[in-house]
Amino acid sequence: MRLEITLLSAFTAVLLTTQPVSAQGARGLRDIARNPLLRGAVLPHYAEISPEHVAEAMRHLHRLADEKITAIERDTATDFAALFEALGEINIYLSRIWQPLEHLHRVRNEDSMRPLHEQAQQQVKTLALKLAQNPVIYRKLLKLEQDTSLNAVQRRMVKLRLDTARELGGELEGQAQVRFNAISEELAALAVRFINNSLDATKDFQLILHTKDEATGLPASFLARAAKNYTQVTGASASAEEGPWLITLDFASYKPFMDYSERRDLREKVYRAYINIAAAPPFDNTPLIQRILQLRKEQAQLLGFPHHAARVLSTKMAGKVYNVQQLLDALHAVSYPRFIEEQERLRAYSADNGAPLKLAPWDMYYWERKMKEAQFDLDPEALRQYFPLQRVLDGLLR
Repeated sequence: MRLEITLLSAFTAVLLTTQPVSAQGARGLRDIARNPLLRGAVLPHYAEISPEHVAEAMRHLHRLADEKITAIERDTATDFAALFEALGEINIYLSRIWQPLEHLHRVRNEDSMRPLHEQAQQQVKTLALKLAQNPVIYRKLLKLEQDTSLNAVQRRMVKLRLDTARELGGELEGQAQVRFNAISEELAALAVRFINNSLDATKDFQLILHTKDEATGLPASFLARAAKNYTQVTGASASAEEGPWLITLDFASYKPFMDYSERRDLREKVYRAYINIAAAPPFDNTPLIQRILQLRKEQAQLLGFPHHAARVLSTKMAGKVYNVQQLLDALHAVSYPRFIEEQERLRAYSADNGAPLKLAPWDMYYWERKMKEAQFDLDPEALRQYFPLQRVLDGLLR
């Protein structure tokens, strides 16, 4: 049974059964109930989400935000509960819509959804700026900051809202705010291009293993998945026992291959492709990174910070770049000698078991796995029988 008894669904049910609703209003409520991005299930129903649902959900979000912002502006009082209830409802719907959409874009990345994701990303950024830079909301937050009747949790909520508003240009005026918003819009577009390039570059690489020699060392469970991947991508038949097997740069394919493949030449090929994802045309992120760094620095300077790192850390526990560097230096002093010791043990073990005298980066996963199995008599593949997917899900969601 799906757990979908939420505030939204409960409110909708009461409204439809106890209130006189126009035909248009009733249709609108039924549309919300049918939209998997709006009806508020405990877990998103990803398989049901379509482009029409995304567009409809974004329209609903903006209508809701406009209504709440208008209500806040008309309310002359500065009441903590009223202000944060309105802002909280906007955040709930924003999270309910945007997070599943962003997740889908990263893992499924269908062509039909890409334009909608890009448009939604721009709309989410615009809404965030609209809330942060609204002068009425900002004045109310400043007034609440001075309210001594608020408890510690409420003061913290006010502080976080003010920090966000300031970080998003809430204190800027005139041309400075116009430029800040233009940079934010460009950064949102660059972020979409960056992600798409990474996803396309990942999908662009395919290593097909045709012989059992090429598959030497790979576990049966991995070969079954690799054969299934081959069938899904090519439409041709494949089997776990006879192949062909498709290796991709998705981590679920990359990591086991690097762990188990005994073909050093193939490990090198896959490794080099992995570390160069989106680093060459036609999916080159290098110029995008350079532009993002440039814009982030300009935006930070508009807010009075010397660079982006100082801006980000201003609202974090560390506070300053210096404090982060001190922590990293302290960690390095303690961990680096241990790292050297572990590397020496790995080199010694691998040399004793037939590895080249000098290990390459594409050897590390393979020999680390073999050394752990030898030291602890532990085979990760042997554990699979105790953790079938349905049992794991049952335990996780119980």
